[in-house]
Amino acid sequence: MYRVKAAAIKVIFLGLFAIIGVFSPIKAQEVSIFLTRHAEKATDDPKNPSLSEKGVERAKQLVAFFENQSIDLFFSTPYKRTIGTIKPLADKNGKEIAEYSPMQQKQFAEELVKLNGKTVLVSGHSNTIPDLVNKLAGTDVYKQIDDSRYGDIWLVHIKDGKAKVYQFYLN
Repeated sequence: MYRVKAAAIKVIFLGLFAIIGVFSPIKAQEVSIFLTRHAEKATDDPKNPSLSEKGVERAKQLVAFFENQSIDLFFSTPYKRTIGTIKPLADKNGKEIAEYSPMQQKQFAEELVKLNGKTVLVSGHSNTIPDLVNKLAGTDVYKQIDDSRYGDIWLVHIKDGKAKVYQFYLN
């Protein structure tokens, strides 16, 4: 009789635990973060230039590059050239661009890794994007981009706290 009661109680508790999720599998912490430097800038404003014609064309290339990739969230520093680089892609995805401060890279990296299940695109600068890649990946191997180089795209894929970094280049 004791065995029947214990077995019945065990079944009841297992049922309750299943209902409240105690035994449900924990979803892996996973986020994909694409990062790019702004496209070529114009000479219209020394402090906050917009994109040049070539930069506008590169922004269109970015749309083509991500043609089969859905992006959930877009982040940019508060400059015309960084916003202009990802705006066509954000518009195509029906998304707004959130601004972040390039002066608070560590805090921003910490927030990005918490975006479980999301795919993100970040637009920044020749000195901030490699630094952000390093912070996300826990490395110090990515160096400042030469000022004449545009078109680099990094993907930092983080799963269960482990980061893998991939790099692409748009000609």
